[in-house]
Amino acid sequence: MIIDHITIKNFKCFGDPEFTLPLKPGTNIIVGNNESGKTTILEAIHLATRGVFRNSRINRYEINEYMFNKAAVDKYKGEPKYDNLPEIVIELYLNEKSIKDSRDINVLSSKGSNNSERHNCHGVSLIIAPIQDLKEHYNRITQKQNEVDQSVITIPIEYYGVIWKDFADKPINAHAPIIKSVSIDNRASYRKKPSDIYVSQLIEKYLQDDPENQGSLAIARAYREMKESFIKNKTIQDINSQMPPIKDLEENISLSADLSNPNDWEKHLVTLIGEIPLPYIGSGWQSIIKTTLAINEKKAKNASVVLFEEPENNLSHSNLNKLIKLLDDTVQLDTGNNQNEQIIITTHSSFVANKLGLDKITILNKNINKHLPNSDAYKFFKKLPGYNTLRIVLCEKVILVEGPSDELIVQKAYQEINNGELPIENGIEVISVGNSALRFLEMVHGMKKTIAVVIDRDNNDPDILRKRYSEFTDNKEDNIKLFFGEEEGKTLEPCIISANKDGDDMNRLKDIIGHSESIEKYMTDNKTDYALKIFDSEEYIKFPKYILDAIEHIS
Repeated sequence: MIIDHITIKNFKCFGDPEFTLPLKPGTNIIVGNNESGKTTILEAIHLATRGVFRNSRINRYEINEYMFNKAAVDKYKGEPKYDNLPEIVIELYLNEKSIKDSRDINVLSSKGSNNSERHNCHGVSLIIAPIQDLKEHYNRITQKQNEVDQSVITIPIEYYGVIWKDFADKPINAHAPIIKSVSIDNRASYRKKPSDIYVSQLIEKYLQDDPENQGSLAIARAYREMKESFIKNKTIQDINSQMPPIKDLEENISLSADLSNPNDWEKHLVTLIGEIPLPYIGSGWQSIIKTTLAINEKKAKNASVVLFEEPENNLSHSNLNKLIKLLDDTVQLDTGNNQNEQIIITTHSSFVANKLGLDKITILNKNINKHLPNSDAYKFFKKLPGYNTLRIVLCEKVILVEGPSDELIVQKAYQEINNGELPIENGIEVISVGNSALRFLEMVHGMKKTIAVVIDRDNNDPDILRKRYSEFTDNKEDNIKLFFGEEEGKTLEPCIISANKDGDDMNRLKDIIGHSESIEKYMTDNKTDYALKIFDSEEYIKFPKYILDAIEHIS
């Protein structure tokens, strides 16, 4: 069972009107800059599928103000009325093709129009909203408060409840969710020890298969007996018998196991790998294990949707490659005919995006989602995944150059013009792409990015070079331009020498490079070395006109 699209309203960075994200069968890769909402999307899906937020079962006592969109909270604070209290609404619309062969009665009976789109379809919604029965109490209390102090600095979370239903308006049972998802989060922040998460999932599966819930009773009984064993232990009894009385207290003091909650066994269990607790294994190996567990759950049909937050975290290059292959094989990406499996990944890694397929990318930017245009370049980058493709995908302005020496010289020229600021400080990327500039342009063609392509002429006819790039440079927006040295046969090195041919300029260039004889040959044979010396120098040189023109275009 997979998701066709999700709508999110007033949850964290997504406000009102609601944000809508279409999803495809197979792999979905969500990319975007920090704070664009990538994590929020995965949290929203897991919340609506499993009723879990940050590893805790959501209920009215787990709600907090930071879950709400700040603009929605501020609106309420500006006019603190009960009807102005913000509501979080998360809706998951199911892919109808994936339902066709389902025999799950909960799925089949989830069809209805209890959704914001008012479509008669299958799906689930999770709403965090004020409880209407408490409105009168709220008005009475706030009226008294306003008589003393009219300022409002928080929203009254105690008046909120959680409504988790399907589109047919039926409540959802946490032990029998309609959409079964598994979440993998390798980040260090706010996570519980991984054993807690996976013990919870394994136990939940076990209890789902136990219609009379005898398994739950058996586990609770075993846990109680373990506590009783602790209390009866001779060492504990000896300690209690020797516990000195405390003055003025009528009762004795003794040690015991906590018997207050018979159902807290889950949090005290630990997962062992071999004989080592999972939390004590390295973070990278934990990532592999957790992914394998998630994939096994998927293969066993206990989860149809895998949510994966930044798989590149804590993994070496070789292990990341293994993990990607595991994901790739799971959803049968090459066949494209699997309509019942879905993996939703967030990433900052070009390697991950390239290997899994750039055609599966969704770009988040200011609550708007975009897709890359159709392109054969994706196959190229899948075979050669080392290129920094996400840098051009996520930026607005970029200078594409051929190699490291070009990149250093362009950055130095920009720095000289812009009071010591590097291009990246002004939101401009400079990316070395080798001879693959056309592949990069093909990948982002039509996205209206401002792009300067800086190349060597390399003895080519200027008209032939312009024609080669004309598909991208001949456009009404004039946002993509090609720049190269016009002189016959010129590459970057002779162009730099030509720009500094006057006596003082040439002497300065020689001093910076530290080589006075056959300077062009030295620069050509030691491209990165001379470029680094120019970049690090506090002395000024003159730069070729085509590089200055490229910087002017991009600025």
